[in-house]
Amino acid sequence: MIINVQAEDLKKKIDSGEKITIIDVRTPMEVVRGKIENSLNLPLDFFNSEIEKKVKDKNSEVYLFCLSGSRSLIAAQIMDRKGYKNVFNIISGLLAWRSKGYPLV
Repeated sequence: MIINVQAEDLKKKIDSGEKITIIDVRTPMEVVRGKIENSLNLPLDFFNSEIEKKVKDKNSEVYLFCLSGSRSLIAAQIMDRKGYKNVFNIISGLLAWRSKGYPLV
């Protein structure tokens, strides 16, 4: 099941130190401009063929983001079809993250 969450929800998870996986589905050219710390880059173009190699535990918490939230929603739907249970899509992606003043690396 896909759950849409706000940037604040991801920030709270990060700050709490919980074990989560954060995946950036933007292109490498976009990522060089800044990303959320400790996020893994898996561009949407390769997502379907690579996700099961990158995230083996289908019960782990996975947070997906892109710039606006549209590509990450597609990635979340792919994960849902593959049987992942705890998939979270960041609504408005990095646009929301930056609007809150949260850090990028």
